[in-house]
Amino acid sequence: MALKFEFDDHRWTIRAGFAPAGSREGRAPIFVEALRAAHPPLRNLTLHALASWIVSRLNFLTSGALVLEGEEFAHDTGEFGYKIRLADRGSATLAHGAVVFGEGRIDFASVDLGVDDFQAVFIKLLVDAPDDLAACEIAVRDPETGRRRSYGRDGRTLLQ
Repeated sequence: MALKFEFDDHRWTIRAGFAPAGSREGRAPIFVEALRAAHPPLRNLTLHALASWIVSRLNFLTSGALVLEGEEFAHDTGEFGYKIRLADRGSATLAHGAVVFGEGRIDFASVDLGVDDFQAVFIKLLVDAPDDLAACEIAVRDPETGRRRSYGRDGRTLLQ
């Protein structure tokens, strides 16, 4: 089930998944650097806390429905992510990509069709109201070790 919302004259769709075939990670600056530059307080966060902030922000933007895409993931890579589609008001796809969280890293990859830099548009979405976060807990379980990492916000603090 895809989660849909509107922001900045665009229609957004988010669902669990990984980057689409043919996508590429933003070249310069890479996603984490660009996100921290767009909102300097994010520089103080560890990568895990930053991933928790992104998850909490996406949960807020989807009115708390992000958990419907899954509350626990157990991919053999130890990663989880969200496919993101950007469309115009007429529902024509402008870009699609994914933000992927792994232990010690956050990646963003996209295919830009009708926009020059989907990464910049996605970052604008995230930092528009950086303190608007919704509580949630999304976990990824390593299938080999059973070790569990949680991302999100408990209502007061980011999960670390």
